[in-house]
Amino acid sequence: MPIKNGDPFFIQGKHPEVGCLLIHAFAGTPINTMPIAKVIMEYGFTVYAPLLKGHGTSIYDLEKATYLDWIQDVKNAYGKLRESGCKDILVYGHSLGGLLALNIAEDEPNIKAVLSFSAPIRVHDSSIYYQWRFPHPRFRTFPSHDNGSELQKDISSYDSYPVAKQRDVCILMKMVEKKLEKIKCPILVLQSKKDELVRTKSAWIICERTNAKRKEIILLKESGHNFMYGPENDKIEKKINSFLHNIGYVLLNEQS
Repeated sequence: MPIKNGDPFFIQGKHPEVGCLLIHAFAGTPINTMPIAKVIMEYGFTVYAPLLKGHGTSIYDLEKATYLDWIQDVKNAYGKLRESGCKDILVYGHSLGGLLALNIAEDEPNIKAVLSFSAPIRVHDSSIYYQWRFPHPRFRTFPSHDNGSELQKDISSYDSYPVAKQRDVCILMKMVEKKLEKIKCPILVLQSKKDELVRTKSAWIICERTNAKRKEIILLKESGHNFMYGPENDKIEKKINSFLHNIGYVLLNEQS
């Protein structure tokens, strides 16, 4: 059955003892993680992409959701993979999803690896830190860029977002940064130099402060924040494969 925008998806792999939790971005939906899911499924892993509360429905639902809801959504999804028989669980997240992936890796020492892509530890627009503290418009449209494309084009059913949710993102950013040293599993960090939202420094902070024995970083030169729709997909796929190979996983077509 085709996966619709807004639907969570759970796909059983040929090696159900290994699973990957896929966490979408702010104002995104699970289907946005499908490009990464396809790479992961080539290893026979089970993949699960939950829908974070307030997403894929109405912007008014997003307004009611909090960072605590999103943390609980991820914990519940992790539990579902465990209940399905997954003994090893990897976690992938993009943007807000990257923060949530880091957060659960900080709290769950049994996670085998983290793929944190475009996670915002430092951002370009400083208004995120204070705009919600003062009188502000209830909703704000996503910004456009020089190429005329919307920042959220092709990844969201929302044209705008509740300004008050910047507070939740800020709280999560601070929480995650304070606990980075608790991450000891292998970690792959991706960041684009042309990211419109997240500063490149975020990637270095994550790598430097975690206590992972294996840390790998990839800096993209031509992609924006929504790298999944950029020109460097092949480079990203190769790096993911290299990372998974280095921590002991083998592609299905290479297994005897």
